[in-house]
Amino acid sequence: YVEVSDEAGTGYPFDAAQSDEKQKQLLVLTLKKAPPENTRMTVTLKAGARSDAESLGTAQSDGSHSFHTLKPFSLEDIDTDGRSYGKYTNPVRFRFSHRLAPSLDPAKLAAAVRTEPAMPVTAANVEADGSVLTVFGLPVTFDQQYTITLAAGAVSDVYGRPFADAAGPET
Repeated sequence: YVEVSDEAGTGYPFDAAQSDEKQKQLLVLTLKKAPPENTRMTVTLKAGARSDAESLGTAQSDGSHSFHTLKPFSLEDIDTDGRSYGKYTNPVRFRFSHRLAPSLDPAKLAAAVRTEPAMPVTAANVEADGSVLTVFGLPVTFDQQYTITLAAGAVSDVYGRPFADAAGPET
């Protein structure tokens, strides 16, 4: 009475179990094969489905719910809006699609940042917060042209996926 499929129509076998004693109305489906990233999945409750032999069946038509699997880890934007405040002078923000891994080493991040012309970038002026990597305190002046690049593999998301491309240039 239940089917799980992807956008290409491929069916996914699963194990089904009740959630727990407190939530008997919930059914937990555990897929036997992991679906690929970036895929639309649909769970369909077929018409007439029943929880047991004495129960009335569901509506005469199928009911379904769709969701999207994890999307690829990507760079969404590089922001150099120029707003400076406190320690965040001349900030450059690399905005990613997913939260960054909390274990990122600021010294390794600083080593992965390149600027042209060359500028000092240290662990003290690199900060990862949520899905944003901020490089700040760059010795630039208003309207100065420069390029900043983040090396490929320098950051990873909370799922352990490294960002494979170099990010930049941005001036």
